[in-house]
Amino acid sequence: MTDKMAMHPVITVLSLLLLTVAPGLVSAQADEDIARRFCVDVLGQSKYDATQCFIKPKGFKISAGKDQAVLTYLCCLGLFNDVTHSYTPYMSKDLIMYVATSESASNLLSVGRFIRQCSKIAAGKLTQNDYAYWQRLGKSTRFCKAPRKK
Repeated sequence: MTDKMAMHPVITVLSLLLLTVAPGLVSAQADEDIARRFCVDVLGQSKYDATQCFIKPKGFKISAGKDQAVLTYLCCLGLFNDVTHSYTPYMSKDLIMYVATSESASNLLSVGRFIRQCSKIAAGKLTQNDYAYWQRLGKSTRFCKAPRKK
C-alpha cells in the first residue's frame, strides 16, 4: 500500500475488504468500453487516467469469482488518489460499496452521473439514500441530498 492509502483508513479497509474478505462479491460485469465511459464520459477523468485505471487492477491477485472491474471503477472515483478528479472524499462508505457491488452497467453509469453532478455542491458526504432520492425525483442538482428524518 502507498503512503497515500495509509492516510485514508476507511479507504484502506474498503480496499482490503474488496480484495480479500468479501466472499462472493459480484461487481459490474463491465468491459473496457464501459470502464472508459464511466471514467472519461461520466466522471470527466482524462483518457490517460482511464487507461491507467484499467491496467492497474491486472497487477492485483483477486480471488476467483471476483471481478477486477470493481477496482477500475474505484480507481476512476479517486480511491487510489491518482486521477484528475477525486470523488471519494465526497462519498459515504455505503455509496462506495454500492458502486463496488453494482451489477448493472447502466446503473453504474447513472450513479457516476450523480456523483459527478452532486459531489461538490452537496453539504456532507453523498449516500446511497441521496442517490435514490436524486434518481427518483428527476436527476437534478436540486435533489442531491435526501431530506434527513428527524
